[in-house]
Amino acid sequence: MRRKQRGVIGLDLSITAPAGCFIPPGWRLGVWEDLRYSTFPQILKKEQEQLEELSTRYARLIEIGAWVLEFVRTHNASDVYVENYGFSRSSSSVTRLAELGGVVRTRLFESGILLRPVTASHARKILLGQVPKKDSKTETHLRLWKHNAPFANGDECDAFCVANAGLSDLGFPCMMLHEAH
Repeated sequence: MRRKQRGVIGLDLSITAPAGCFIPPGWRLGVWEDLRYSTFPQILKKEQEQLEELSTRYARLIEIGAWVLEFVRTHNASDVYVENYGFSRSSSSVTRLAELGGVVRTRLFESGILLRPVTASHARKILLGQVPKKDSKTETHLRLWKHNAPFANGDECDAFCVANAGLSDLGFPCMMLHEAH
């Protein structure tokens, strides 16, 4: 017996500006007003240096974990997806991202919620049809905004993209902004 679907949440985790997007069950594709999305207060560039101090960084991780748990509880989604770690040679925040992922996964697990990982390239391919060779993240954001998506920043776009991939993963209709070539 299949359980009742209560919507999907997508999370874009970062220590500077994490975001979440809730897609309700039965979402009418392109009716942006039906979505709920939010970004945790962003850290300014000059404040990022303070994260080198462990107590400051750990406090931020705990605050983000609490924010994510509240976002998930508020929307009571049946499925929660998170953008998987995107490690690259040029990434200087690998340790911080892994620390944040651990905090968030633990907080949600303690509440009976399992996070399901989605790779960014998979989520973008579902939305765009193919992943652009250059600057795929920016192209994804621009394509969403071109279709009147109300997201205030790229982090909210990424959270939507993850939630949209979750819809696809579950076999539900999802947004596709494929362009004809």
